[in-house]
Amino acid sequence: MKFLLILLTLITPMSFTLANNTTQVETKNIDNNIKNIKESTNTISKNIETLNLQLDKLKKKQDHLRPIIDRNYKLQEELTSTASKLIKIIQNKEAEINPISIELIKPTNWYIYILPVITICIVISGTFLSIKTIGIKSQESIEALEKSNEANLEITLKNIDAEQSRLEKSIISNNRQTWINTLRDEVSSLMSFIAMSTVSTDETIMENLWLHFYKIQLLLNPKEDDHNNLLTAMRGVLNKMIKKESFEEELGDILNTSKHILKIEWERVKKFEQ
Repeated sequence: MKFLLILLTLITPMSFTLANNTTQVETKNIDNNIKNIKESTNTISKNIETLNLQLDKLKKKQDHLRPIIDRNYKLQEELTSTASKLIKIIQNKEAEINPISIELIKPTNWYIYILPVITICIVISGTFLSIKTIGIKSQESIEALEKSNEANLEITLKNIDAEQSRLEKSIISNNRQTWINTLRDEVSSLMSFIAMSTVSTDETIMENLWLHFYKIQLLLNPKEDDHNNLLTAMRGVLNKMIKKESFEEELGDILNTSKHILKIEWERVKKFEQ
């Protein structure tokens, strides 16, 4: 029994020190996670602002092109009207001139009359193609920008979901680690007060002993067999203490069952299990 008291005296301070260090590391990890999420959110906001600026620039370019397109349409109409008037003038002049029978050595160069019409048609066609090309390019630019925005948004949402999932797992893992530390401390305190009760009849010792017993009971899950075994072992110790019987076997059960529970929970922490 004296050996047990010495062992508990050495374990208890080490347990408190380890718990404090673990809690500080956990707090620092949570702060770092929150800081990383804030940085990711700021980066996403900046990307969205950049995309909005690009859209505004594209709209301004389209607004700038509209007057040019309107002028081209008007030029096309004027050229068409001028060409029609020129053809009518040529037809009227031909009708006014009496045909003269002249024998030519070389054939008449009709292309001299057709050339202005061909030139006008070429100009009109070029203007129309230019307007069409501008419209196609503008539409392609808008579609490309929309696709880029959708892709960036999809990537951003996936990153947010992944970060949220990672944060949730981290929080669950940290809470589980806190639970492990609390259970280890409460069991250590319970064992300490049990040992002290064997050498002292102070009522405060029994009060603290029952206090830690009920704290441990609240930490345990009644659906887990190991947890029920630990609770049974603790009750066995308390019953034998009341009857003033030997309870060394039950103390061993408390230690072994507690170690087994803590080991299982620690494995869950390492695997980020819920």
